[in-house]
Amino acid sequence: MIIFLIGFMGAGKSSVGKRLANKLKVPFLDSDREIEDILGLDIPQIFETKGEEFFRNEEKKWLQSLTAKSAVIALGGGTPCHKGNMELINQLGTSVYINMNVDLLMNRLLSSKGKRPLIEQFKDQPEALKNFIIQKLLEREPFYKQAKIQIAGDNINSEKLQRLIDIIKLPSSL
Repeated sequence: MIIFLIGFMGAGKSSVGKRLANKLKVPFLDSDREIEDILGLDIPQIFETKGEEFFRNEEKKWLQSLTAKSAVIALGGGTPCHKGNMELINQLGTSVYINMNVDLLMNRLLSSKGKRPLIEQFKDQPEALKNFIIQKLLEREPFYKQAKIQIAGDNINSEKLQRLIDIIKLPSSL
C-alpha cells in the first residue's frame, strides 16, 4: 500500500510522513528529495536554472516511475495540482490531505529554515505571504479535496495518527 500525503507547504507532510511510515514499518519517501537526488540539484536550484515547468514535468515522470509497493510518500505542495497528477496519485495509492488553516501555515513558513522557491520573496513580508497562501490555497484546494482522506493538520498527536492508520487500513471507510 502506498500512502501519499498532500497539502500546502508547511502543513507537516514530511514530519507526519516519517512518523506514519515508522508506525506502519514501511519506507518513507519525500518526492522533492527523490527528484533532487535524480537531478543532482536542490529544488531552489532546479527552479532557478530550469524553471517551474521543468520541475513539474520531473514530478510527473517520478510519479509514473514509482516502483514501491508499500511506502509513505510526502509530495510537494503543488504536485497534485499539475499534469493530471491527482488522478494518478489516487490510482497508485491512498491520498491523505493534511489540511491546515492559513494563519498556522503562515507562521510555520515564516519560521522555516529551508528555502522554498515559491515564497522566498515573502520571507520578510507576513501580510504578502498570507495573501499568497490564501490565493494558492484557492487554486490548489480543488485538487487537495480529491484526496481519499482528509485530516486537520494541527496537532497530529499519537492518538490522531493511530486514527489515521485505522482509517487507511479499513478500505470500506474510504
